[in-house]
Amino acid sequence: MNITISETRNINRDDILKLYKANKWSDFQGQGIGQLLLEKMQQIYGHFHMQMLTADGKAVDFYKKNGFERAGKTEPMWIYKGNEH
Repeated sequence: MNITISETRNINRDDILKLYKANKWSDFQGQGIGQLLLEKMQQIYGHFHMQMLTADGKAVDFYKKNGFERAGKTEPMWIYKGNEH
């Protein structure tokens, strides 16, 4: 898979799905893809006074390694009506 990060709104839905699924595949982990995405995110949104995301499993350690912290005593809560997981 060849991944290019650009600031365009012309994004192919199939490419997004491939990238999303790659996050679950151990073959693609450890190759710097997540780091590239975080760096791009910081270039665009680094000036915001707060950045929040949702993470679980191994992703928590990845985000902690990159400076994110648990937000106080927050608890994850949601209404979920999907079946794609």
